[in-house]
Amino acid sequence: MGELIPIVAIMMVFGIPIAAILTTHQRKMAELIHGKQAEAQQINPAVMHELQTLRGEVSRLRDQVNSQTLALEDLRTPSTGSSSVGAGSGEE
Repeated sequence: MGELIPIVAIMMVFGIPIAAILTTHQRKMAELIHGKQAEAQQINPAVMHELQTLRGEVSRLRDQVNSQTLALEDLRTPSTGSSSVGAGSGEE
C-alpha cells in the first residue's frame, strides 16, 4: 500500500494539468464551431441571394450549351441515314 502513494502522487501531479489542458482545448473548439455557425447564419441571406443568381446563370448557360450542341449535331448529320454511315467509316 505504501508503494502506491508515490505512484498516485505522480499521476495526480501530471494528470490534473493534462486534464485541464484537454478541457480548455475542447471548450475553445466548441466555441469556434458554434461561433462559425452563428456567423454563417448572419451572412446567410446575402449569400443565398448570390447563390440563387449564380444558379440561374448556370442554368441559362447549360440550356444555351445544350441548344448549341443540338444545332451542331443537326449541321453534322446529313438528311439521309445511309451517307452518314459511309462518311463515318471513311474518316477513321
